[in-house]
Amino acid sequence: MLKYSYVQNILRSVFMIVFRSGFKMQMDNSEGFGADWKVSNKTDNGLAKSIDTYYADLLWIYFSPCVILLGMISSTLSISVLLRRTMRRSTTMFYLTVLSFGDILVVNTGLLRRWIRYAFETDIRTFGPLNCKIHVFMTYFSLQFTAWILVAVTIDRCISVKLPLRAVYYCTMHRSRFVVVLVTFLLIMLNGHLLFTTDFQDGICQFNSFSMIAWPFMDFALYCFFPFSIMLICNVIIIRTIVKSFKRFATIKEKTSPNNLTNEANSRRQRNRNSNMTAMLLSVNISFLVCTLPVSVYYICESFFMDADPSLMNLLETISSLLMYMNNAISFFLYCLSGTKFRRELFKMFKRTTKEKTRARNYSIESISSIVDS
Repeated sequence: MLKYSYVQNILRSVFMIVFRSGFKMQMDNSEGFGADWKVSNKTDNGLAKSIDTYYADLLWIYFSPCVILLGMISSTLSISVLLRRTMRRSTTMFYLTVLSFGDILVVNTGLLRRWIRYAFETDIRTFGPLNCKIHVFMTYFSLQFTAWILVAVTIDRCISVKLPLRAVYYCTMHRSRFVVVLVTFLLIMLNGHLLFTTDFQDGICQFNSFSMIAWPFMDFALYCFFPFSIMLICNVIIIRTIVKSFKRFATIKEKTSPNNLTNEANSRRQRNRNSNMTAMLLSVNISFLVCTLPVSVYYICESFFMDADPSLMNLLETISSLLMYMNNAISFFLYCLSGTKFRRELFKMFKRTTKEKTRARNYSIESISSIVDS
């Protein structure tokens, strides 16, 4: 219990500093601080619980819409760049495009519902049994879909780096489309029970006994454990292969005669192209592992800490959940930081848009001038 108190005091101090400058508590001057929190001011423990809950609510109300807006804008920009002619030829870029659509689905299902619930005190799952079942299904499906699309692109990149000759056969656009359809079908089958095991009674949307006991572990395996393990193994293989490739190239470069400079330049360009896509993928993988691990650990450990402070646990769940949703909102920035080709195509897209606007404006001016002269 000493550890819990120590962690609680640290979190409370941090949030006091952060939110005190941004938000002002609405307190009744006549009744004092305790009246606003609707708890007795006699015990510090009861007051602390309310403060933790208050900060958790602030995060859902004010931070989550920022994540939703950021996710919508960044995913839309990512799709616009990844669908450009020079980008969409690669299977890796195809998977990342599908992943961007999945990110939009995630922030507009799970996170949007949490924001509406805390900001407007309205839960869209309580609108009826159909809303309840479909929304629960879509929330779990969308999160797992983005995780397994990331697994698919990681395996695709691993094959391309480790077995470049076989990649011509395995890593094709036709097979990539088949993989996306297969992942979608399997996840619908695995999550389909939520349409039947989710109950809507007395205006409350809740799991039945099976989902309460078994589903958290199944979801952990589908969303975190298996994707985490596969991506970790593939990333280790990719990094080791790239390191060996650079060492091999350095050895060959020392022995290369001046007559083979053309072949050396072509090899360097191909290697740089592979390294560029690999860097984009590794950045997205690292983001997934860092952002989703805390929420997975929380839901596993939650049942073992039943005696912990409920409001502190609620605050930890809020932070870990928002961190998980942040993973679906920052992919565009990871692509910009790690992908040279992505940045180049982004600049070309905006440059072309600016030129088209300038051309259209000049054409309008010329048209008006010709009309006036006539």
